[in-house]
Amino acid sequence: MLCSLFLDSIEKELVQLQKQSRFRNAFILIVRLIDDYLFITDSIDFAHSLIEKWTLDVLPRKHGLFLNTLKSFVTFENSFGVSFQKQLEFLPWCGYLVNVKTLEIQGDYSRYKDNAVLNSFRVEYGSKCGFKLKNRLQFFLAPKVNAVLIDSRINSKPTILLNIFQVFLLAIVKLIAYDRELFLRNKFQTNPKFLFECLDLLIKEFWKLAHRRIASKKDSVQICGLAFNFVEVQTLAAVAFLRVTCRMHWVKNQLKAMVDDKILGKKPQCFVLLQNDLQNAISEEKSLVFTEIIDQIYSIRSCSFQT
Repeated sequence: MLCSLFLDSIEKELVQLQKQSRFRNAFILIVRLIDDYLFITDSIDFAHSLIEKWTLDVLPRKHGLFLNTLKSFVTFENSFGVSFQKQLEFLPWCGYLVNVKTLEIQGDYSRYKDNAVLNSFRVEYGSKCGFKLKNRLQFFLAPKVNAVLIDSRINSKPTILLNIFQVFLLAIVKLIAYDRELFLRNKFQTNPKFLFECLDLLIKEFWKLAHRRIASKKDSVQICGLAFNFVEVQTLAAVAFLRVTCRMHWVKNQLKAMVDDKILGKKPQCFVLLQNDLQNAISEEKSLVFTEIIDQIYSIRSCSFQT
């Protein structure tokens, strides 16, 4: 709250800058999360003026603040020391990746590398550990399913499907890492039926959250940017589940049989989707960061989970 009150006076300076005659027709979008800004404009002159004011004028002189040029990125050459990459495809911002050409948004999962995913929640070893795990999976999924990633008014359908697939990949990575820790510490044997129950829970919870996050009411008319259906969600979740669990040689055949019987084989349209609409989303090239993350959970011998 204090941060927002303080930065309000700075943002008023930006409004005044926009009102100048030469920038009056420029498209300008300013988004802020705490003190992390995202500026989008179609005017290169406004972009240069903005950086100049923030590095030489508004911030240091009037407010005693300085733009951290080491953590800032722009998509144009400049003389103010702000990082510029000519072939930049995605601009990182607050855990997201903004496509600099289409302005579509994806999740940034690079922070989960280097065993970070193994420290994201605590393992419960006592009674009802399975029940507690299901609760933690639901708690994890809640902030991951948001309109920024899955609303068709923000992203195209191929990007939305990719985002859904990656959310499931991360959730299932956490599930399998949790299961491995229970085995390594307490010698609890993997229960294929329980893992599939967790997958089913994730699918239903995702679908419920998706409707809650996207559907809105305006002037008594239902507006919804939901561009995918339940079968697509099921199929993406099933493929993500099989991709993460394929190295569990002791139960992978049982898990695959369950997924084929309950999801992929039960609905003929799943096979059609995998051959067409979902090909881009499930491509390994689109989710290379998860290859490294999955490698980590199967190579580590003892995990140290924290809340």
